[in-house]
Amino acid sequence: MPSPTSLDKARGLSSDYAKEVYVHDALIDNITYNLRAEMNQSAYSALVNGQTVCAGYARAFQYLMQQLNIPCYYCAGYAGERHAWNIIVLDDGCYNVDTTWDDVGDGTYDYFNKNDTDYASNHVRQELSVYLPSCNGRTYRNLEKPPQTASSNQTTSSNQAGTLRTLADVGISESQVIKDMAGYYQNCHNQILTNGKGDYTFYNVIEGRQLLTRWEQEIDNGTYKDEYMTTVLVELDAGDCKMQLRVEELQGDKYLITHQISIN
Repeated sequence: MPSPTSLDKARGLSSDYAKEVYVHDALIDNITYNLRAEMNQSAYSALVNGQTVCAGYARAFQYLMQQLNIPCYYCAGYAGERHAWNIIVLDDGCYNVDTTWDDVGDGTYDYFNKNDTDYASNHVRQELSVYLPSCNGRTYRNLEKPPQTASSNQTTSSNQAGTLRTLADVGISESQVIKDMAGYYQNCHNQILTNGKGDYTFYNVIEGRQLLTRWEQEIDNGTYKDEYMTTVLVELDAGDCKMQLRVEELQGDKYLITHQISIN
């Protein structure tokens, strides 16, 4: 884990971009996402305890970038729930970086060095963060992704930024739409039990703004662990689970929930 006294390797790298990649990778290799982590709104929870939530990831990333003399902002907003990420300043402009959402499986670069258009469908700045610099950098965007993956990503963002998709668009029938939290928890339990250990993504759709609000509250306060996660981990004889969640509004007051899972 990078720390104020262990950044010599990063300092020796040839560019700010290379230093950024080093810190990004070190954080997601050494942090476990834990909603109940102590001091989870602080960089300390990430850098010392190794367990945190999005605020801890973002504050740790900002602190380490500043130690390397690279300007970096803490950005707060909404991404299906209250969320935090970073804006980093490189030589050709600013970029969005979300180390929390990249901490899936062995780590990804799906939310690394993206512009505001890339983030428009799932990250919304709020409060004072709306005054942070726009992210329009190009030189360092998608360098860590194969070209075909990057192209697919742009198409998805464009579709989500426009007209709301339908159930048919996402391959889910009306009979599969979930109407209450009990149904949601049972669905998650069944899908994880079916897929077992490993890294994968599964989806479900819930209906109604009221249900979405309750879902957000119960994810926020960790209720989901008691409702299904603890049980399914015991059934799989698994010791650890990382889960990232995204929400997309669909037509008809329905909401597609994407679960990125890593269970060991």
